[in-house]
Amino acid sequence: MIAVNRAASALSGYSERELSRITLWQLTGEKHADETRKHWDRFLRDGHFEGRCALQRKTGEYVAVQCVADANVVPGFHVGALATRRLLRALAS
Repeated sequence: MIAVNRAASALSGYSERELSRITLWQLTGEKHADETRKHWDRFLRDGHFEGRCALQRKTGEYVAVQCVADANVVPGFHVGALATRRLLRALAS
């Protein structure tokens, strides 16, 4: 990851500096590796992903998040956003 924010840090439990040094695979955890690989392959094929994903917090606990991402906004660079469903419900109210 080349850019992160405080919200990503709060959601994941990692500092912004730590997040900039870990990979997507570390963030989604071993438990969901197969699911993440399927999402990633579809993301690269379609150029877009929107759906539910599992995020492994620094504590080891998993949290379900909604994810939206676009591939290759600049060749080789992708952009994505994560939010908990609770947050999204609160924003919709």
